[in-house]
Amino acid sequence: MKKQNAIELMTILFIVGIIIGNTIVNRTFQIGNTGWFITSAFVFFAGIMVISDILVELVGKKQFTRIVLYGFGTNLLVAVVYTIVTHLPTNDAFTTDAYNLVLGQSLPIVIMSLVAFVASNFANAGVMWAMKARHGQKHFKLRAWLSTLAGQFVDNSIFFILGLGVVVGIPMHIVLTVFVTNCIFEIAEESLLLPVTHKLVKVIQRLPE
Repeated sequence: MKKQNAIELMTILFIVGIIIGNTIVNRTFQIGNTGWFITSAFVFFAGIMVISDILVELVGKKQFTRIVLYGFGTNLLVAVVYTIVTHLPTNDAFTTDAYNLVLGQSLPIVIMSLVAFVASNFANAGVMWAMKARHGQKHFKLRAWLSTLAGQFVDNSIFFILGLGVVVGIPMHIVLTVFVTNCIFEIAEESLLLPVTHKLVKVIQRLPE
């Protein structure tokens, strides 16, 4: 495998992960009897930030910007298709209700999700670029961790607090619970995956052009 092939694979995983995450983001589950709730998509979103770190480390600003725009456009297309399909006439009420429950998306949620995606990825990349400009190739793990911290904070703030709390009107105490637990679990997951992230960057960097 060549370096460009690996970057293309990372790009595909990045975009597919976003689509899956946005499809299941509305499904939350409770952690034991703690009263803490977390979105089912947290695994994918933390993984997306890992891949984002890898891509930022391997490609230039222009190419990464294009990748983010590809992800934005793809998810916008998916949201439009979901919306069209859920409004098509049908005589199967049971299937329609089940389908709408899973794939039906309100316009505010779609908009906030897309805004959160773009803003969080550029926040993530901005920290990576700033620290790399200052320290060069040193401290990759630190800049990857701090960039994910920034990216997840921006993503969760826009989607949960502004999107679900302010725009949709879900009670703020529920929104804040999900916000805090998501941030904690996603950052913990990123911390656990840092050795894997670092290893993948090194492996891909050694691949032939």
